[in-house]
Amino acid sequence: MLTRAPASHLQRLSVFSSTETRFPLNMAGPKTVRIVEVGPRDGLQNVKTVVDTSTKLELIQRLQGAGLQNIEITSVVSPKAIPQLADCRKILSAPVVKRWQQTDGTLRMPVLVPNTKGFRIALEHGVREVAVFVSATEGFSRANINCTVDESLERAKQVAAEASAAGVLVRGYVSCIFADPFDGPTPLPAVSRAVRSLLDMGCYEALAKPNDSRAGAALASKSKISSTKSSSKITDRRKEALGWSVLQQSDNIVVRGAGANGNIVLNKPRNGNTLTFPMISEIIQAFKSFESDASISRILISANGKFFCTGMDLSQAAQAVGRGGDASSKLFQALTDLFELIDKSPKVTIACIQGPAFGGGIGLAFACDIRISISSASFTLSEAKLGMCPAVISKYVIREWGFGLSREAMLTARSLTASELKSAGAISMVAETPSELDIITKTLLAQLRHSSPGGSSMSKELVKLSWRHAGKPEQRDGISRLFKTMMEPGSDAVHGIAEFQQKPLPHINVHRSLHFEADERVWGLSNYIHYIISPCLKTVDNINMAEPAESSTTRPERSPESRSPPTTAGIKRIRQACTSCRQKKIKCSGDRPRCINCRRVMQRCQYEPYSAVSASLSGNSTALLLGLTKDTDLLQRISMIESKLAQLSDRESQEFSSAAFNEANLPMEDHNTVEEQPQFQLNEQEDVLGVPDLVNQSSPNISTTWRSGSSQSQTFSTFPPDSVTQSLVDTFFQWCHNQPYSYFHEGSFRQKLADGQLSKCVLLAVLASSLRFSEHEYYRDNRSNAIEAYAREAWLSVLGDHMTVEDSCNLEVAQATNILAIIDFTAGRTSSAWLKIGMAIRIAQDLQLMKEPSETLPLVEQEERRRSFWSIYLLDKLVSLGKHRHFAILDEDCHVRLPCDELTFRSGGWGQNVTLRQLLDWSTDVGVESGFPVAILASSVLARCTRRLLHDRNTDDTPPWDSKSEFASITSLLLLVESRLQVDQHPIKSVVDTYRLDDGIIDHPAMGHVIFARTVFHVCYCLLYHPFLVREQIRKVKCQVPSSFMRLASQKSYEHARDLVNLLHDAEAVGCHLGASFYAYSVCLAGSILSLHMHAEKDTESQRYLELLSATQDSISILEGMAKFWDHASKIHHRLLTFNSNAYLFDSLLDSQLKSVMDPGWERSLWSMVDYGEMCRESNLSIPSPKIPAPSDSPSFPDLGLESEQMLDMGLGVQQISQIDDNLMNFDTPNIKYLLELASGGG
Repeated sequence: MLTRAPASHLQRLSVFSSTETRFPLNMAGPKTVRIVEVGPRDGLQNVKTVVDTSTKLELIQRLQGAGLQNIEITSVVSPKAIPQLADCRKILSAPVVKRWQQTDGTLRMPVLVPNTKGFRIALEHGVREVAVFVSATEGFSRANINCTVDESLERAKQVAAEASAAGVLVRGYVSCIFADPFDGPTPLPAVSRAVRSLLDMGCYEALAKPNDSRAGAALASKSKISSTKSSSKITDRRKEALGWSVLQQSDNIVVRGAGANGNIVLNKPRNGNTLTFPMISEIIQAFKSFESDASISRILISANGKFFCTGMDLSQAAQAVGRGGDASSKLFQALTDLFELIDKSPKVTIACIQGPAFGGGIGLAFACDIRISISSASFTLSEAKLGMCPAVISKYVIREWGFGLSREAMLTARSLTASELKSAGAISMVAETPSELDIITKTLLAQLRHSSPGGSSMSKELVKLSWRHAGKPEQRDGISRLFKTMMEPGSDAVHGIAEFQQKPLPHINVHRSLHFEADERVWGLSNYIHYIISPCLKTVDNINMAEPAESSTTRPERSPESRSPPTTAGIKRIRQACTSCRQKKIKCSGDRPRCINCRRVMQRCQYEPYSAVSASLSGNSTALLLGLTKDTDLLQRISMIESKLAQLSDRESQEFSSAAFNEANLPMEDHNTVEEQPQFQLNEQEDVLGVPDLVNQSSPNISTTWRSGSSQSQTFSTFPPDSVTQSLVDTFFQWCHNQPYSYFHEGSFRQKLADGQLSKCVLLAVLASSLRFSEHEYYRDNRSNAIEAYAREAWLSVLGDHMTVEDSCNLEVAQATNILAIIDFTAGRTSSAWLKIGMAIRIAQDLQLMKEPSETLPLVEQEERRRSFWSIYLLDKLVSLGKHRHFAILDEDCHVRLPCDELTFRSGGWGQNVTLRQLLDWSTDVGVESGFPVAILASSVLARCTRRLLHDRNTDDTPPWDSKSEFASITSLLLLVESRLQVDQHPIKSVVDTYRLDDGIIDHPAMGHVIFARTVFHVCYCLLYHPFLVREQIRKVKCQVPSSFMRLASQKSYEHARDLVNLLHDAEAVGCHLGASFYAYSVCLAGSILSLHMHAEKDTESQRYLELLSATQDSISILEGMAKFWDHASKIHHRLLTFNSNAYLFDSLLDSQLKSVMDPGWERSLWSMVDYGEMCRESNLSIPSPKIPAPSDSPSFPDLGLESEQMLDMGLGVQQISQIDDNLMNFDTPNIKYLLELASGGG
């Protein structure tokens, strides 16, 4: 029976409303508020599990029954794009919807339509109102609706025109009005233009959902648009989880708020977030506003860009140096005011350090109470090398770092790592990746919610008393004063103790109490959801709760049997040792992500894959057990026992170390009840962070499982449920197939899967390969563990099920081994990958895959054999891009024909296959313009480049400009590849349009080889004309080098590096998948070349320099995007950033005279930047500091070119400051010793 929700619950119901309009008290606006509910469309479209139509209709009816008069009921979109809304026609033709549209004039039920086609479908069903959507920014518009802003406005205009003619109302939406996840902050004119365009084309309002009413009011007042017609919508996908609302934004900083948290973001990434006078002033102003806001308890300081903060503005310092007086006083006072304001703040201050910090940037971070940092960040006190000392910041550096480390850092000006400072206690937590840093930030803010503002302020003062007056009467007097303040009536302590006494905790282990607390919260949340919407969502069964028979406020009874038994006290679990400690045979602490020994020597800490997951054999009743052979059963049992011990030990230590209290402090009065800890919350908005406060997490890798009946961590020793397997198979053929490797006919593979005819090794390899691209909830935060587990079990299956049995190696074994080699290589296990590739090649040779398959085989199976062989061939060529790894398959041994086109393969038909030898012939007209055959052709040429340039196989002394040289022969072959690809005639954007399906969606598997072939084509040119590799070739030539050849080489390297980056950038912009792991190497190769040219032209400000700057930034952005899926891309991204910062050291590579001799250390660095295996293994790029001879007369200062905010754009990079050789300035620095003496008094 349908019932109207009580008025008291309308406010609660608004929590589930996707759109809610609010007006601030100080904003002139209407007296009433109109709520537009878009949950049936916007809310449900993000739910992965498809909700049936009847449930959606019942939800709509209940929303209408609750009093809502504006309900957006669905969207007419492609079912493939949004499967959840595939039943839009059923919704629109439902009798109840028809009845409302025809009779109820007060009920408005708009429908979102993306284009005129969708509008006409809606019109056929009698819709009286539609909505159109546009973005204010280009990046989000291209990513979300695959068109530009102008194109989306034109679509909306066409819809509005047809709607006006049909008498249908149109509402407009504008997204990304403050920030775009791809383009950054949104310019106000772009927002105003989008809103005005919607209103001008006939929309009766531009509707959105404001996350912050103050921001919405500011937008409305600035853009001069009536608040009755316009409201705001914030779509910032990157900050969606935190719920930050932009309060203020300028060219220097962004000020944001979320509940009781304030955030000041340094927003000058182009000049390294240098502390200029305007920036300092704005930071102080924003900080003071948070100080005066009683609702703010915590202030977070973070930064955009690759640097946290590069310190004071050296151009301003240069004006003050030597002048003294007011000039120096102004600079000193500005920095002092900023740091003292942060240091003396009663609020909890946190510095989130995402990149390197220098000088004043270090002061900014270490004036805060807590610091969290990414592991790649460095901290450099470079003042001594500039003839200065870290005067203003010394108070905070010495206090936090300690005397010894501070003295060394100041005198040597060497860069300290985040791990060093964490060991010294100066940094609280270190994250390995930006995503982990974000998780740690959320977790820390969640932990701080349990501390009262008053208690935190007094605790900060206690620490300062100890620092300034340790052992002196002032410390005793201060402690006495704080104790009296703490006990005064109305203090936080009075409230906290009273709450604690009313809710005693039982004498049980901490982690048990936390889990029971989580259960109670889950019960309360489930009961609340059940009360509001369970009559509507009867099909939802994932909440473990029966229909309540009693009052909703009754708590469930717990029986003694339902409680887990307490852990036996006194048992110390054995932790799993890391790989490094095992090899050295030393005791390992077992800490994760890095043990104590690895932290001390600053090396990467790795644990065996099986130690990361439980090897329990319990699983879903429908799952297929991974049957192991008798030979591997014992290994599996040992692995299970060892991983169980590691899992229990890690879980126990993490839960106990993260808790704010211990077992000894728990009250003993009541052993039968469990209650919540008192929490200090100043307002209800504090939950906007969306951070779970059920358990304090000490590591971002620990996923807290709080749903009833689920375990703390998943096991992956069984196949996943059928629905999960099908989802991963879908992901494989969407993201991995033809990227560039192709093994299976999709229809045949799915049929074998359904019939249970797939080998275990190949199915597990496919699951492991596709997992990195999957967002399935089944794996949640255990994705990397699942990849390792599936890959390991697949390899055990290859060895146990096939290698130990005579004549048991078949095509699927070769396919699985090749897939596993890719997983190992990209994970940095290059030696293991090399062995697997060799095995795959030998299996292929044993199966005679290099020859044409028998004509008696089905056409599909023939083609699968061809594609599998050529996939092995491709991998052999790509991983051989290094000095010491030579490929094993020669072109003259490949007699099998090339694969047919993708459409023919899908249909199972016969294609016109040619051989590689025929494709290398100019006279062969096979009509091949792109696809798998040309990708193989380009890879063949790449192998010749590798053999010539990297494998040192230059058997003759013929110079590269000679027409008879191997260099000239390769260049000729590249012209052949260019003619096959028709690069100039068909840009990638136009090619994409020819690979769209009927519904307009890109055929990604068919496009995969097109992008890959063009990428390899440009990589060949980048290697041939790489400034370093050209230099290496010319060194062996005993004749005069033509200057025209050097100019040609320089121009070619620039052009193809730029074209390669533009190719991938444009492909990604139009919606193509960059799923091939090889793209990371390609982009890094091109990006390093572009960095060399950019630094060589840093003083020109020419159009070419601007192109270089843009392309270099694009290469870094592409790698950053790939790092979300590939481990090696994250390492390569870090290497390219390091190289870009130091590229000025290699200016001589572009010198046409080639007179200078290069340092051997620099040569090793350059070789590692063209070695694919080295890139995958190591993220750190070692570049020795330059050796600058000291002048004979007097010390001089280099022209650092820091007088403008474009110093980083000009290519110098602030790391140049820290890398100036000590011989450049050789004079005493007594000021540093004086500062250390001052610090001994606590000043």
